[in-house]
Amino acid sequence: MRKGIELEYCWKDLKEEDIPGKNIEEAMHQLGKIRALAKLGGWRAMFDVADKKIEKAFEECIVVIKLGRHFISQKLMIEKLVGIAVCCYGCEEIKDILKSAELDSASLEKMQKEMGNIHIDESAMYDMEGEALYSLAVMRQMFRKIGDNPIGWIIPGEIIFAGSLDETESGILEYYNHFDKRTPYQKHSVEKEKDTNPNLLPNRFINWQLKIIGPAFERIVEQFYLSKAIYKATVTVLAIKRWKLEMGMYPESLQALLDDGYLKELPMDPYSDGILNYQKRGDDFILYSLWRDFDDDGGVIDPQNKMGEGGGDYVFWPVK
Repeated sequence: MRKGIELEYCWKDLKEEDIPGKNIEEAMHQLGKIRALAKLGGWRAMFDVADKKIEKAFEECIVVIKLGRHFISQKLMIEKLVGIAVCCYGCEEIKDILKSAELDSASLEKMQKEMGNIHIDESAMYDMEGEALYSLAVMRQMFRKIGDNPIGWIIPGEIIFAGSLDETESGILEYYNHFDKRTPYQKHSVEKEKDTNPNLLPNRFINWQLKIIGPAFERIVEQFYLSKAIYKATVTVLAIKRWKLEMGMYPESLQALLDDGYLKELPMDPYSDGILNYQKRGDDFILYSLWRDFDDDGGVIDPQNKMGEGGGDYVFWPVK
């Protein structure tokens, strides 16, 4: 895995006649192995921390994050989701290391530099070509099966899909090319349209396939923004801890970290119109996002609303 994450690309040959079913089954099988490898990396890091091998533990986490970054850039939605989850897992493991280990300023700076060298390409995240082709393959296969089945003489595919094959394919391609990439806050701050992309749907029908994929796309975009915030928050925590060791106290604001060169950019909160919230609290600090209710709850996590819709904030630090 260490060698593999340094490659610019990888691929697996697929047989056209297997599309879409068997190829997706194969992808799911491989992704299960990827998740297991990520877990293994986390366990190795945990054992390294127990053995006081902090630098080695951090390297294990970097490998996990790079593994996740690779799959974020893949073509299928499920691959991107696994990549996002793996990236977040690696970041959470790093914060666990920071919670349990005493590190000097030089070590923190090295960690922060390595984290900063991991580039997650947003354009690759939004490249849904593979997902679009898979959806088209599903449509063609279903239209063909309906046509071959006796029911196709009674209820043709045009009625089942509320549109012809050409209309369905055109709508799917158009949707994949123009799906909503706004942050959760940007979506929240404007009046929500009845349809995400109403102009992409022919007026004379509402295609159920497009209605199904719309919410899925919204969810994956939100997960990507959250994973980006988790990554940026981890880098910020490293910078704050460096400042504390070198200055003898925590910074008054995140802007101070930027002004003095501890950060290259401020961490944005996808659930607000500003940056992540930071406060000094006693001998520690708190770093959090407003999360899905878009309200500042003072960094309080609501245990009854773990998904965030009902209230509470998403706290990156301190680690519980």
